Amino acid sequence: MNKTELIAQVCQRADVTRHTAENCIEATFDALAAAMAKGEDTNIRGFGIFTSRTRAPRQGRNPRTGEPIRIGERRYPVFLSCRSLKDDMDGYFE
Repeated sequence: MNKTELIAQVCQRADVTRHTAENCIEATFDALAAAMAKGEDTNIRGFGIFTSRTRAPRQGRNPRTGEPIRIGERRYPVFLSCRSLKDDMDGYFE
C-alpha cells in the first residue's frame, strides 16, 4: 500500500473527505518524523513503537578510488511492532 492508497482507505473507513484524510495523514507523519529526529519514542498502543537509533561512526571505502573515508554518526528510523499486531498478521498469511 502506498500513501495514495492509504489516504483512500482512511477516506472510506472514516467517512471524511480526501482533503481531510490527506491533512491528517500528513500531520501524523510529520509528528512521527519530528519525534524521531529528537530521539523520542512514539508508542501507539496495540500497533507498535516508532523510534530512532544512532549508528556509530565507522571507517568506509570510496568505491571509485578505494581510498578509506570516515563515515560519521547517523540516526535512522526504527519501527518495533507490538505482540498483538504480530499475532494478528499471522492469520492474514495462512
